[in-house]
Amino acid sequence: MDNMHNEEEWSFNNPEEWKNDFPKCNGSKQSPIDISSNLIQKKKSDFQLKWNNYDVLPKSMSIKNSGRTIQLNVKWYDNSSRPYVTSKILNDDYIFYHLHFRWGANDKEGSDHTLNGKSLSYSRYPLEVQMVHYKKQYKTMENSMNYPDGMMLLSSFYSTDIVGESIALENFRSDISKIKKVNDSKEIKVFPLSLFDVIKKENSWATYNGSFTEPDCAEVVTWILSLDIYSTTSKQDTK
Repeated sequence: MDNMHNEEEWSFNNPEEWKNDFPKCNGSKQSPIDISSNLIQKKKSDFQLKWNNYDVLPKSMSIKNSGRTIQLNVKWYDNSSRPYVTSKILNDDYIFYHLHFRWGANDKEGSDHTLNGKSLSYSRYPLEVQMVHYKKQYKTMENSMNYPDGMMLLSSFYSTDIVGESIALENFRSDISKIKKVNDSKEIKVFPLSLFDVIKKENSWATYNGSFTEPDCAEVVTWILSLDIYSTTSKQDTK
């Protein structure tokens, strides 16, 4: 995640070795986990998620190749138009910072988390979209990372087994081929974040307290995960 974590060399191919260079990766609340719905699923009424300003059209949007993921960065006309989430399970507003993607080499792997030990007929979903938010009380994302309740990541899963395309992903799919090098970025046509399937839907949700899924693995994240799966196609799977 851009400007969020230590830039030392590490790889998603050997997460078991992260703890050697990043001690926090050996913590007791590490993510990702398997989402066992019978253990941590809450009723929809327990969440009462409210999406504020996600319909607002941004000032600008860009995608960036961070070297390990594709990141969608957004700029707003002023602070009052920044999107934020409120919920019965959160004790403050959480302000949108950016979103990024987890995907794999094929349609049977990619997501960080798994659901009930598997994802449909395979071990992982091909795409997990993670929306990064920080706690309003702590003023900035950087400062929020110093507190155990500082960050909230809201995840949604996409499957090629479900017919249809994601409108949000289609907005910038053709631009991804233009950011092939690390740190390449490209401005894209603006669209409201509400086009992402998870927003304002009557989803079933799960939540747990965990960490970032990459070094430095800080255990400062409240995870909220949609248990409803959305459609994508292989061509949209950001590969």
